[in-house]
Amino acid sequence: MARFVNSSDFKDKLEVSTGVYSNNKIQDYIDRYEDIFLVELLGVELYNQFIADLDTNNVPQTAKFTKLFEPFNEQ
Repeated sequence: MARFVNSSDFKDKLEVSTGVYSNNKIQDYIDRYEDIFLVELLGVELYNQFIADLDTNNVPQTAKFTKLFEPFNEQ
């Protein structure tokens, strides 16, 4: 299962409560919902193509998926 988001992505960028939402709980949430959100965003067929296009470092190889993978900078 590919992982694109992890708890360290939130360090120094967003304030996250250290009470109930420990680092382990945040990572558990990411692990549970990342694939679900990607399927909802891309649809099943495009999601499967996207996952199949990843190299061993979870980086897409084709231009259409690279554009999707890179941060959005346009409105």
